[in-house]
Amino acid sequence: MDNSAFSPQPPAPSGPGEGRSSKRPVSFTIGASQPAGSPPALGPEAEVAAAPPPAGPPAHLSTFPVQAPASNSPLLPRRKRPTFSRHRHDANPALAVKVLQDIQMAVEAWHHDLRQTVQRIQALYMEGPIVDGWLETVGDATPSNRASELDAALLRHGDPQALSGYVERLCQAADSPPPTAAPGSDLARPGYRLCSLDADGRVQYFPCPPEQLSTISLAIARHQKLRQLLDHKRFLEAKLKRTVDVMTSSRDTLGIAPTCSSEPEAVGE
Repeated sequence: MDNSAFSPQPPAPSGPGEGRSSKRPVSFTIGASQPAGSPPALGPEAEVAAAPPPAGPPAHLSTFPVQAPASNSPLLPRRKRPTFSRHRHDANPALAVKVLQDIQMAVEAWHHDLRQTVQRIQALYMEGPIVDGWLETVGDATPSNRASELDAALLRHGDPQALSGYVERLCQAADSPPPTAAPGSDLARPGYRLCSLDADGRVQYFPCPPEQLSTISLAIARHQKLRQLLDHKRFLEAKLKRTVDVMTSSRDTLGIAPTCSSEPEAVGE
């Protein structure tokens, strides 16, 4: 081993006042003899100095501060977050439009039904006569009805002699056979009369010939149908009038100026 390879490094000169400090360590490079053209071997300190610096953030970038800067604004209490409800009475324009559409559909249906009812009433008047009344049969039943009224009055008073005579007449009527009429005679054919009420509410009678029985029966049926149509017409008119009153009051309450309702109604509507 060649001793010439040991190359001691001289210690750094110490200034005044540094005699008491510890001496710096001396490093030696121990190795074999190197050829003349090879570069000199570097020591550990030179190798550490020659190593590339570790990768890090660029020098021109600065990290964000961990602590936020102090603010001079006053600390205000937090406001409560509003909650939105889907209740049907909330301000919902779509709901108001749907309610108006429902009302419009109902009013259009009532108006259409009213026009059809008026047309049916007019057609009923064109069919034929209309009679307000009813029919009653008259004929052989009239004397029996009068006899029954007399019997009721007799039994109500309860006279002993009249009661005995009444019983005898009943026995004689039961023993004698009733008179029979021929099939083609007028006695076998019951008669009819037309009954109605006058302005004072009293019953009045009109004769009804047999040949006019079907015509008068149809006239009475038309009157009953006419009453039903008139009741339905009044019902629809009352609903439409009520709708107009409610909608007009709502329009005035909301402060809406009348525009369409002030225009004249077209003929035929």
